[in-house]
Amino acid sequence: MWLTNTPHMQTLDFSIHINAPRARVWESLWSNAGYRYWTAVFAEGSYYEGDLSEGSRVRFLGPNNSGMWSLVGAHRAPERLAFVHQGAIKDGVEQEPGVWAGTTESYDLRDVDGATELSVTVGTTEEAAGYFNETFPKALQRVKEAVEGRL
Repeated sequence: MWLTNTPHMQTLDFSIHINAPRARVWESLWSNAGYRYWTAVFAEGSYYEGDLSEGSRVRFLGPNNSGMWSLVGAHRAPERLAFVHQGAIKDGVEQEPGVWAGTTESYDLRDVDGATELSVTVGTTEEAAGYFNETFPKALQRVKEAVEGRL
């Protein structure tokens, strides 16, 4: 079910140290307001619809009602949440699996000296790798600022 690194795919790894417990970081990642805040780096007005329980379908959308739909591959709060992307959504309509089918995204949180190490692994297309290399560090910085700002 998980993407293996093929010639047309790349695996990207990002991480950030956050001075807060895992539960607080988790809440900032996946609460409605928290998610909207940090994902604005990718597209202002981003949100998700659906249940984050393992095996569920989730729709990641922007204000134009377009984005992608995914399956939750793993959910162990507040340690791990992983998605297997299935396809694009255009004007609210799920498209047939295409270039995004089988790409992955996983979020892992672990305790490190009273703080949290947030690691994100993204299996993506070669074409999107540059974009993610530029934007994911900014998004993780927003998570850090939001969480540490509430201490």
